[in-house]
Amino acid sequence: MKLFVVLTFSLLAAACVGPLVEVHDTASDDSLKVYSAQNTPIDYEVIGEIQGFSCKNKIWDSAPSNQAALAQLRESAAKSGADGIINVSYLSGGFDLAMNCWSSITATGTAIRQR
Repeated sequence: MKLFVVLTFSLLAAACVGPLVEVHDTASDDSLKVYSAQNTPIDYEVIGEIQGFSCKNKIWDSAPSNQAALAQLRESAAKSGADGIINVSYLSGGFDLAMNCWSSITATGTAIRQR
């Protein structure tokens, strides 16, 4: 019984804290181009792999979306000095106690800079 009470309190407290990953409510930098397989630039340098994250943490939060995860991905790319992103993929996740999310979407891509 004590374990049940401790777990219940922990879950309720975690729901009030917010997701345990960095998520920003910033406008997406639309000037940073996301390339598809058909229009990838010919000459570019790879900066590195990046991730963006959209999380539903509270009951009143909106559902996670690919657009919100992509906005986070663009922000990460801009911080790395990239001017584009290639190889974007999305992964949906269910309840994740470690990330403190009811549901989530992770966007993964490769930050690039055209030469």
